Amino acid sequence: MSVSTSSLNIRVDGPDDFTTDHTQAIQELLNRTTYIIIDTVVNLAGQIQTRFDDQIIEGTETGEIRPIGNNMATQSMIALKHPRSKILNLISTNPLLLKSDAEPRDGGGRQGTVDIQADFCLVQGCTMTNQVNAVIADSTYRAHGSRILGNYFFDCIGVGREDRGDAVSIWGSGTVIDGNYASCKEGTDGRIAFHAEAPVTSNDGRPEFDAQHTIMTNNLAWGSFRRHFAFEGISNGVSIGNISIGGATWWGEAYIMCTNVIAENTIKYTRPSGQAAGASWKPKHGAICIQNWSSHVNIRSVVLMEEGSSGAGVILTRSSTVAGEHKLTLQVSMRNKGDESNNAFDLVPAEDLHLNNCYAEGFANQIKGVTADYNHLLLSGCRLVGNGTASGILIQGGSGGKLFINQSIVDVGTNDYAMSLFELAMVRITGTGFGANKYAVNLRDIKELFIISNCYNLNSAGALSLRYGKTDSSGSSSVATSGDVPEIEWVFSNNEGINSGFVYSLAQLKSLTAKINTVNKSIGKTVIAYDADNKPRYYYSLGTEANSSWVSFDNTETLIPV
Repeated sequence: MSVSTSSLNIRVDGPDDFTTDHTQAIQELLNRTTYIIIDTVVNLAGQIQTRFDDQIIEGTETGEIRPIGNNMATQSMIALKHPRSKILNLISTNPLLLKSDAEPRDGGGRQGTVDIQADFCLVQGCTMTNQVNAVIADSTYRAHGSRILGNYFFDCIGVGREDRGDAVSIWGSGTVIDGNYASCKEGTDGRIAFHAEAPVTSNDGRPEFDAQHTIMTNNLAWGSFRRHFAFEGISNGVSIGNISIGGATWWGEAYIMCTNVIAENTIKYTRPSGQAAGASWKPKHGAICIQNWSSHVNIRSVVLMEEGSSGAGVILTRSSTVAGEHKLTLQVSMRNKGDESNNAFDLVPAEDLHLNNCYAEGFANQIKGVTADYNHLLLSGCRLVGNGTASGILIQGGSGGKLFINQSIVDVGTNDYAMSLFELAMVRITGTGFGANKYAVNLRDIKELFIISNCYNLNSAGALSLRYGKTDSSGSSSVATSGDVPEIEWVFSNNEGINSGFVYSLAQLKSLTAKINTVNKSIGKTVIAYDADNKPRYYYSLGTEANSSWVSFDNTETLIPV
């Protein structure tokens, strides 16, 4: 049987009564009944705690809990300490705007409504206003099976710290966060609207508890939280159907050190240039961020960079203090209506990054990245349509790595360069359409391989060409659009509306150490080379060995590498 606060006349003396404390009276109710109804306005100068398994605290439209006193600036009003506890339809406010921005060691803490410290607890149908951390399950207790369903979190108070300022923050596993709405109080610097993180305590040996699995679905977030949706350390999770309405100051959604996660959300990114929330952390800004490392993560979100917004569509980044590999697939669709300098993908090197069926329109660099020996970037079925201010794909900085592009479109309009690729080890492009003013690909110091085959020019006005730059041992560089084929494995085959001015010389065909003779030589392999009269002729190989002869198609000339 339920007991209500009104039946015991537990209530404030009026709306401006912030001195009467009802903590003891309500705690006594919790000590003796499993179901209490808060149907009056009450003040709490201390935290109330559950006393039984399956205990229920339910609110009504006339009920409300409010924190009073400095002690409540650093803790939640309710602690759920027993399994299967429920908070239903409760209204909580914070009219005194109690909060703390002090370090924990200096007595700082998280003001809020609910602190989950038990398994299988439920918070449903509640309305919480002006809370620093409305609902939290912290890392002290590894809460499993929490359900946060259908709540409103209005005007969450940010205090400019990275350990508080959230609507919902759950360190635990088996969590479901569904159908909620969160907003950040205007003019404050919030942390995260909806946050799921793996606990820092050690595993307890129960696989179903230790998996860190989380479901975050159908939530809406608005306002100046640094992130709207964040997974951190989550394994086996889904983040689907969430909508970032605008206002995120760092990222609309973020995935940090996650494994086996699927994400499919809608992000409206509105952060203006010069917005500096959390600047001391030096974040890169963008709609989507994948940080530190990722394994078997698949992101299929849609992004609108709103007018006046500044940042990237997708950021892939690492921490200097956290080691790990990035292995993930992106299937995003993005449109830029913001700053013309916004880039679609801002990438650090990744061990296995697949851009599959991505669409990006209106950005400067569609892909901007640096490389490393371990970098492996694959594009398939992507449509990248730039705004004409920069190369569509720019890989610059670092050395080594692989870039493979299949069945994609890279269109930069009137910009000279569809792609600018520097110091990669291998580049392989097949079946891809190029739109640019002059060059399909601008290359520099490719280490091992460049293949472009079955590609085509999107425009009929004139042919595109290739450009190659080389840095010598003294550091001097040269750039050419014609001449000898660079000393790498080089294939230019069956391209339409794209010309190559690079042709093999007789000296290269005759050299036993030239790449044309030492790498992937095969019987019948055909190349074009200039003959002794400096005229182009076709030659084919008679064998697979480096010293196998090259014979002209009319059989009038045989070249033997020595």
